[in-house]
Amino acid sequence: SQNDAGKVGSDAPKLNEGKRFSIDKQLPTDGRTLQNIALFMKLTAMTKSLAKSSWPKEALCFRQFSLLTVDPTSVPKDADPIFSWRDSGGRFLDPLSTKISRCIDSFPADAMDDNLDAMALSTFCFPEGVFVRLIPQKVKVEAARLGMIGKKADEYKLLAFTDGNGFTTHGIALTFFDEISPKVPGVRNFIDLLKNRRQMRMSAVRISRWWRCLLGAKKLKVDESESSSSQSPPVKKKHRHKIHGKVRAIPKAVQSKLKKCASPSNNPKLLRRHSSIETEGRQKGDIITNRADMLRNSLTLMSTKFKKSDGKSEIRNEILKDVVSDITSASLHDSNTEIIYKHFSEKTRRLGKESFEAMEAFSFDEACFIQKCYVMVGGPQQEQFLQMRSLQHIVNVDRGDIIGETNSHDFEKGKGKGIFEGNHLLRHKFLHFIQRSMVLSPAQARIRLPDSDIDIILERPKTFDSEIPALNGVSTISVPLPLPHLAADWGVATLLQLIEADSLLTILQLILIERSILILGECSGIVTSCTCALLELIRPYKWASNFMPILPKDMIEFVNSPVPFIAGVVASRKDIVSIERDERVLNAMSEGLTIVNLVTSEIHVTSERGIKSIMRSCPSPCAKLMRYKKRLEELREADPSLQSIPNFLDNGFSRKVVVAIRAVKSLIESHMTSFSGDISSNWQNYGDLRHSDDGQTFEFYPSKFIEPLRLQLESRLQLQEMMYHSQLFIEYVDERRKLHLSRQELAKRDDVGVFLALWIWCRWKLRKKLN
Repeated sequence: SQNDAGKVGSDAPKLNEGKRFSIDKQLPTDGRTLQNIALFMKLTAMTKSLAKSSWPKEALCFRQFSLLTVDPTSVPKDADPIFSWRDSGGRFLDPLSTKISRCIDSFPADAMDDNLDAMALSTFCFPEGVFVRLIPQKVKVEAARLGMIGKKADEYKLLAFTDGNGFTTHGIALTFFDEISPKVPGVRNFIDLLKNRRQMRMSAVRISRWWRCLLGAKKLKVDESESSSSQSPPVKKKHRHKIHGKVRAIPKAVQSKLKKCASPSNNPKLLRRHSSIETEGRQKGDIITNRADMLRNSLTLMSTKFKKSDGKSEIRNEILKDVVSDITSASLHDSNTEIIYKHFSEKTRRLGKESFEAMEAFSFDEACFIQKCYVMVGGPQQEQFLQMRSLQHIVNVDRGDIIGETNSHDFEKGKGKGIFEGNHLLRHKFLHFIQRSMVLSPAQARIRLPDSDIDIILERPKTFDSEIPALNGVSTISVPLPLPHLAADWGVATLLQLIEADSLLTILQLILIERSILILGECSGIVTSCTCALLELIRPYKWASNFMPILPKDMIEFVNSPVPFIAGVVASRKDIVSIERDERVLNAMSEGLTIVNLVTSEIHVTSERGIKSIMRSCPSPCAKLMRYKKRLEELREADPSLQSIPNFLDNGFSRKVVVAIRAVKSLIESHMTSFSGDISSNWQNYGDLRHSDDGQTFEFYPSKFIEPLRLQLESRLQLQEMMYHSQLFIEYVDERRKLHLSRQELAKRDDVGVFLALWIWCRWKLRKKLN
């Protein structure tokens, strides 16, 4: 039939003529539909602007580097913080966020001359905006330990952008918090603006907390009056109101004090406390100085008396008693202070001076940490592991975490933290070195894993070694070959650990019939890698529609897209619950959308008519996949690379994990291939191949492929039905029953078990000696 023909070739249509792509369908012209179409066109324009197919074919680690962040020096002093900054929590140390970001550096220098590119890239790299934190100096170490700043706060992302011709540009991004120096011109105004915005937030929190407590107190009085009027014993009820913690209802006597605490400047008790602390600190400093002077005088006196004495014990005891009494009177019975008798070295004095300066800074300044995003776009997808490793090294050098091993390299060396700050030329030299050197050779790219699993475990893998500039010399990067893959290896392992085996197979089958998938999670690295892993698991097929590894949660209306999509959204647990209950999402689920919640390990299959019954009745290798899932859970305890992306980048997978992941992908690929029958070798039989001046054109007829398959399945079902009623099959079932009973009897005998155990032990010892 010509109606179901699918044309493949130069004249092929961009979209199939299926149910979900019908252009003859009359769309409603209400405001929501027009808004969804406008949002869809906006995101499509963004991805097209970032996807470039005109790059040269030279082998490079990446094609384009961009640094996205907020420029604190460009913020005017009288800027209104209400409209440009948003609160990301109500606590004192919670960050502030803004959607205003810019590209402050790019390599090559003219790579980001288009404003649309910078805006679009910032939308996907900062889906919730750029976060800025104000951390007191004395709690910086504790904040890094809790993951507010430092390496624990780093975010890894996999990016993908597709243009109108179907060409996909892959990229990676690493977001981290970087401390800015208040000595830079303009930064002080920026910090003051953030402090004012934070003060507004804390004032709003205090007012809201007081108001809710006031309402709770009134409600408590009403309950007490009702209970007294009914002549029943009073019942004490506890009213708790959640507002960043549990707050009980308070009486009026405390409410007046709470009003005074709304602003620290109106709290005289707090001011007296600060003044007493400063006075106490000065007194302690004077006491320590007096102790040191009295101790020095006592020691001088002791040495003078010893020179004049004849060394008798009575005189020595009197001198020691005098020294002890002087020290005791100076210490004022303060046992927490230690008195050091030796002279300080030059290094100790220098460290003490730095500590004293830092101590003075504690009471005056706060450290400002701004999110920065390093982005590499245009590199080979198979080498994303090497790209992310190089990008992580650049970030560590900028933070001062990498120390070189030698000083033989002629690269310009920085000195400590922030060597790239204000020095774009140094960063460009660093990037130029990585772009040219961190690339696999053709021979290294052709290396594959051995066919045998035993050879994978026993053989020592080949490695890619490269020296890369560091702070005080060079650092060596060594990764195994073939390169580990962030999506195909770590993403597949993480996806199988987070959701059940049958749920994963259901998701892949939904992708085969082009139904939309929305993945929700808290970590950007997990969400983007799992989203990209879905495309790796549907091989040998390729996804031909919209694909966004990360989608801003503010653009959740994209779920009503007129074409199918696969997208990931990063949000908190509270926001994930609200997304699942959103009316727009529920409407999209009735039209083919499936939600995958990586936090709760649940999937919500589309409520489209007939889809759930098809998924339940479709055969799948769920039992085998469950065994591989349990194997990965056992290996996770011993292999830290299965737990986080930084561990995976540092060590890669162990050989046992590599074997398990390859078995999982091989099993799923065979299951996916089974749906295509013999079309991989006999595709000419299911269409019409025509030759013309413009080239070859192939028209595929699904009916030619489906009808023989349907007849084959019907014939097979009839044959099986006749076979199951035969005496031959009944005897076969009876033999299975007898074999099962005999195995149960053998298992009860102890001598059989001992014999098997001894045989296995002897074979194991023999193999161990041979190895």
